[in-house]
Amino acid sequence: MAVAVCNASISLGSGETIEGYVLEAKSGFVKILDEERDVRIVLSGDIASREIL
Repeated sequence: MAVAVCNASISLGSGETIEGYVLEAKSGFVKILDEERDVRIVLSGDIASREIL
């Protein structure tokens, strides 16, 4: 099974920006591998904007 991964910059409503690789995007959340190699799960409602790098 192939998995598409893209490098992105995610801006949150709190003002925080996460840069990393989107591992999974489903209804309700996005799973991101950040620059420190931590996997972060962000609720879709917390995302203010996204940009593919």
